[in-house]
Amino acid sequence: MSEDSATIESAVTEPLIRLGDGEVCGVPDEPDFLQLPDEICGLRPPAPLLAQDVMGADNRVREGRTNTYPWRAICHLVIRHRDGTLEEGTGWFIGQRTVFTAAHNIFSHKRGAFAKEILVVPGRNGQTAPVGFQTTDRWVVHPSFRGSSANALTFDYGALFLPDGSMGHRTGRFLFHAMSSADLNALSGNLSGYPNEFRQPQPSEFGSQWRGFGRIATKGKFGLSYAIDTTEGQSGSPLFVGDTDGNAVALGLHVHGTPTGNSARRITRKVVDDMKAWMNVQ
Repeated sequence: MSEDSATIESAVTEPLIRLGDGEVCGVPDEPDFLQLPDEICGLRPPAPLLAQDVMGADNRVREGRTNTYPWRAICHLVIRHRDGTLEEGTGWFIGQRTVFTAAHNIFSHKRGAFAKEILVVPGRNGQTAPVGFQTTDRWVVHPSFRGSSANALTFDYGALFLPDGSMGHRTGRFLFHAMSSADLNALSGNLSGYPNEFRQPQPSEFGSQWRGFGRIATKGKFGLSYAIDTTEGQSGSPLFVGDTDGNAVALGLHVHGTPTGNSARRITRKVVDDMKAWMNVQ
């Protein structure tokens, strides 16, 4: 693991799409910690470890600075389905009330239904929640996702809308950018999210954020590939670099893993248009 993975890479040189009111660097650096209630700390959704998403040695590092930007803008999602089962995922703030994530965290092809509700915990670090937590049953997915195959990378994105902007105001938000293929293929990026296999054999690591770092390559028109290790629960994680002002800039959304490489939905101009339409939803 390169030491570079401990920082945000400053690699964006093109003009960026900046978010409306407020600067991400203007939020508090040390928000108060809240203790998660026992019923949330005790959630242990039964889900298999997708070992094929780890290529060789697992090079992920636990991120303990989840009360600082950008790690606090990355959220642990606990997804409650209508049949009572629980799953986990990852999302990240793009607006004060808007968390961007994979569509399959919201709509299950297996069940043919949307989730019942989703618990959102920004910057979760085990049993602590740096800025609190909220539950939502308001969301949107790409309109073609429900009718697509379960692994359709092209349409696998959506957003959660929170009850209010209190958490997003404190976490800061990711910028996002549709970058050219030539520029993307010259970059390395960060990926950080909430894998669920760390419940066992070390249950104290449940709800902990893990990050990786690696080279990015384009994959067709809509995908990005990389050898950054991931496992189930990290779906919806941001693939990002940093600009010279210290802002995290998302270039992709992690949605899929295979034995030969992991994949993100590339942030294209169409995705940017959707993100801009969703980021200020009230």
